[in-house]
Amino acid sequence: DTGYLIMANTKIPSELIDGTLGVAGITSSADATAITITSAEKVGIGSTSPTVALEVHDDVSAGVCLELKNSNVQGYSGIHFRNNSDTLVGHVGYGNPSASNSVLQDLVYFGSITSTDVGFTSADTVRLKLTSAGHLVPTANNSYDLGSATLGFRNIYTNDLNLSNM
Repeated sequence: DTGYLIMANTKIPSELIDGTLGVAGITSSADATAITITSAEKVGIGSTSPTVALEVHDDVSAGVCLELKNSNVQGYSGIHFRNNSDTLVGHVGYGNPSASNSVLQDLVYFGSITSTDVGFTSADTVRLKLTSAGHLVPTANNSYDLGSATLGFRNIYTNDLNLSNM
């Protein structure tokens, strides 16, 4: 079953998609399915059985699986996140040096767009939050350290130092 694009469990001969019959842009691989579109509208690139809307698989030793680029000098390369009400709530990306939003120019960014907190997780547990008000707070009282016995911060700069030995 090589040399086919699988769409809704229907095989399309590779001659129809590799440009030899005039349909350019999608090519097949001689030893694997290049693109799979399931009847549940899940797309797999390098995956014959995608389980999410877009699943990308690759087997490279020194590279990446997905790359985003906006060639427009005023553009952004990124991903936006929407909630179930279709409200834009977050993003991750890079603003080109002349990006239309000067705050994001030549900057790799991630965060919220609305008044949604940003969580930092490990082991699938939120450990820190950057609140929509700009405060970096732990999610549990008296549970986390800043630095360690062997790795500390060189300096801490504050306008009004308030340390407490809890």
